Amino acid sequence: MYIKVLVELSSFNIDKTFTYHVPSDLTCDIKVGKRVLVPFNNQKLEGFILGIMDDPEGDYEIKDIIKVVDSDVILTDELLELGKYVSEDTLSTLISSYQAMLPRALKARRGNNINVN
Repeated sequence: MYIKVLVELSSFNIDKTFTYHVPSDLTCDIKVGKRVLVPFNNQKLEGFILGIMDDPEGDYEIKDIIKVVDSDVILTDELLELGKYVSEDTLSTLISSYQAMLPRALKARRGNNINVN
């Protein structure tokens, strides 16, 4: 299983999703809208799962995700669509749009693990 992840960095140069492989022990926890911890260059960053696929796109090295951060979905389908609209309407990055909709405790950032009940 592979996923498309939007990392927490707010830059127009990387305002896109990146493909990661999901280890078999984490596949049951994968859902669109959850946060995951991923390797990105020389860092570990949180990001949101925006897509799930069986086969990767492109021909490049794909890294494994480190862990699933949330037990529940943070960005619902409605919030995902709203974020896309806000991003296009205001010419902001997609991650900035998503973070503006969430309370501070749920924004994608390093060292923040939270369970929503």
